[in-house]
Amino acid sequence: MTISKPNREITYDSYVAWAKQQIERDILSRPADYIMNVNQEAFIEMLTTAYSVHFEVYYNTERLELESQQQKRKVFHDAWGYEEYKVYTEYHFCLKYKFTGDIVVLQIEPRCSHYSSLYRPTPIDVIGDELQIRFVATEADTKKIQSLIDETKGNAFGNLDNNSGAQWQMNQYNEHLPGEIRKIFEKVRSQREKEHQVFLELGVSNLSPKNIEVPVIKKVTPIPSMTGSKEISYKLKEEIYRDILQHIYQLYKGYEKHVSTYRGKHEQDLRDLILPPLNSTFIGMNSSGETFNKNGKTDIITKAPDNSNVFIAECKIWRGEVQLSEAIDQLLKYVTWRDTQTALILFVKNSGIKEIVEKAKNTMIQHRCFFRCCGNGCGESSFSYIFHTSEDDKCHIALELMIFHFPE
Repeated sequence: MTISKPNREITYDSYVAWAKQQIERDILSRPADYIMNVNQEAFIEMLTTAYSVHFEVYYNTERLELESQQQKRKVFHDAWGYEEYKVYTEYHFCLKYKFTGDIVVLQIEPRCSHYSSLYRPTPIDVIGDELQIRFVATEADTKKIQSLIDETKGNAFGNLDNNSGAQWQMNQYNEHLPGEIRKIFEKVRSQREKEHQVFLELGVSNLSPKNIEVPVIKKVTPIPSMTGSKEISYKLKEEIYRDILQHIYQLYKGYEKHVSTYRGKHEQDLRDLILPPLNSTFIGMNSSGETFNKNGKTDIITKAPDNSNVFIAECKIWRGEVQLSEAIDQLLKYVTWRDTQTALILFVKNSGIKEIVEKAKNTMIQHRCFFRCCGNGCGESSFSYIFHTSEDDKCHIALELMIFHFPE
């Protein structure tokens, strides 16, 4: 995408109005019994995390590339009216920066802008996790080119970091977000309770559990660290890996309680339930399904801003020990020596879930690539293991087995 007018494409007030509409639609899309019985504070905290806005440009990743040189001819007339021309060179540069977060921050015009009426917008191309800004110099002069770089950066990002700019405005938005969500939630809950009362008076049966868990989520931004002059290395910290696993576990555990979310759904449908929450929660990373990696397609693969893999998962429906062992083989076949954090998500549609859990655990430790157990993981049906790849018994992989019961 291209941002033609940085900090000028959307007004702050219009963005806030749009966000409130999205939040209300999100709440209204949930079943009435869920809204009436869910823990209000936990639910508000979850939505606050999902709809908060964050953005950061990593200035230490700056790269200046010369894309082309073009000979130009400037025509002018001397004092006698004779036509003359001057040949000069145009240097076309591209300034590149890594970023994470919500790109919309670069589009919003804050209420208080430092730009004057002479501001000339510099278009920004957004390519993956990179911002690309182009400018032209007409002289091969260090000071003049550096001045153009500073001017280009100022036009693109000058409204982010000042005391009344976009970042400050977004901090204000995030600060007031819980209160706004509370107002919307209480309005919707009041509507649902009124409807519920009408149904009771009409004799409509609408019983539901009184305590519904909410998976509390948090946004996580993986920060790139400098490993060489301009080379960036993205590393997924152990606590972020555990956060991802906990997030998946809590969401699917919540889905277990709502038959309509899983009844009649296949592996791909069940997998797709988790992709949007992963992307809205862990900013700076992108999770997708059915993505090629090494020897095949993985169900879920999460990539860092430099497109490197930081998390790989396979989703399978329980069909017995043999198929589970094959699923482990499949997952290990997809990983490379750099992919060290994985998960195997098992959906059980049969009865006798406790017996199946024991069979699955026994299958894991009997696998030829099993290295050791690490105990229970995110909950009572989550288990942590270390495996090695099929090609190298010294290359260890963290593998989390998570089991969920979605009976037909």
